[in-house]
Amino acid sequence: TAAFTLANASTTFPGNLTALLGDGNDLATIGPGITFTGNVALYGEGGSDTLRALTGTYQRSLTLAGGNGATSIVIDGATVGGSVAVRGLGSVVAGITGSTIHGRFDALTGFGNSADSIVIKGSTIDQTTMILTGRGDDNVVIQNSHLNGPLFMFTGADNDVVYIDSSSVGTPALIATQSGNDTLQVVNSSSFSRL
Repeated sequence: TAAFTLANASTTFPGNLTALLGDGNDLATIGPGITFTGNVALYGEGGSDTLRALTGTYQRSLTLAGGNGATSIVIDGATVGGSVAVRGLGSVVAGITGSTIHGRFDALTGFGNSADSIVIKGSTIDQTTMILTGRGDDNVVIQNSHLNGPLFMFTGADNDVVYIDSSSVGTPALIATQSGNDTLQVVNSSSFSRL
C-alpha cells in the first residue's frame, strides 16, 4: 500500500520498463520529464487502475493496459518514437492530449457492456490509428489533432457518439458504428484525404 518512487526528477532510463500492478486499485505515473530509451509497459491487473504517462520522451513503444476493473488512462505531453497501445477488459476512459506518436496508435476496450471513452486532443499520430470499442454507450472524440496515417474505427453495439472536430486524416478513413442509435459529427473544417 506504500507509494513506490523510482525517480522524482528529470531522468533518463536506458532500456525497458515493465510494471505489473497486481490486484487492488493502483495508480502508476511516469513523468514529467522522464526519458526511456526502450519500451515502456504498465499493466493494471485486478481492481480499478489509473495509468499515466506524462510529459516525457518514450523512444520506443508505450503500452498502458488495464485489467477487468475500470481503467483510467492518461497520456499527456508525451513524445513517443514507436507505437502506443491502450486497452482494458473493463470500462476504459482514455485521454491522449498534446502528444506526438511517431508510430501507430491502437485503442481496444473490452467487449462487455461497459461505457468507454477514447479522447485524442491536440495530438499528432504519424501512422495508423485503430480504435475498437465493445458493447456499451461509447464515446470517441478526435479534436484539434492530425492523423497522418489511415483511421480505422469500429464502435460496438449500443448508442455510440463519434465526434471529430478541427482535425485532419492524411489518408482515407473507415468509421463503422454497429447497431444502436449512433451519432457521427464531423465539424469545424475537419478534413479527410481522398488519396
